[in-house]
Amino acid sequence: MNRLLTKYQQQIAERPLRTYAIQSGTMFTMGDVVAQQAIEKKGNDHDFIRTARMGLYGFCIGGPVIGSWLTFLNNAIKIQHRVKGALVKLAIDQAVVPPSINAVFLTSISLLEGRNLPEIKEKFRTSYFAALSNSYQLWPFVNFVSFIFINPAYRPLTNSVISVGWNAYLSYLNQTALKPNNDLIQDPDPTPTTTVTSNNTSTTATENPEQQKVFA
Repeated sequence: MNRLLTKYQQQIAERPLRTYAIQSGTMFTMGDVVAQQAIEKKGNDHDFIRTARMGLYGFCIGGPVIGSWLTFLNNAIKIQHRVKGALVKLAIDQAVVPPSINAVFLTSISLLEGRNLPEIKEKFRTSYFAALSNSYQLWPFVNFVSFIFINPAYRPLTNSVISVGWNAYLSYLNQTALKPNNDLIQDPDPTPTTTVTSNNTSTTATENPEQQKVFA
């Protein structure tokens, strides 16, 4: 175990962005698998393209951004008192990260899905504040504990591991954001009908003046 931790520290020091990308891409991929198999019960109908999109987001954006941010925060805030330092870092982190990273996630995944602008706006309307609200119920506690007890070199890794469940939630939230409401689906051009009775025979005809024919 010590050898693995030493190797990880070496990779963080020499290739931080690559390390952040790999660990986050892996955890986003795992999160989507959890969403599809444990939450949505897809079984053999697993959407591998969707999983690849989540992994790509984690690899290209989620990991490098969050890992670099945590490193910057640790270097920028130099308060000797552990709890006070953690509180200051937490306040800055929660003011900056949740509003921005949730917006980045929804936008990035939507673009990877080929969504148009109205669809992206609708996804924001239905999902953004739900993601933001739930983010504030989880990450302040996680990051506060991390800022106090976790070695700065391991904070991005800790964040990525804990985020598997969060990533599963994001994947599920994104998937359900634009589902159509079947109760609102109606025939776009319903044609009213009427019944004409003649000589004890019932005939159903459309009420289209150009097509209506009644046989008596």
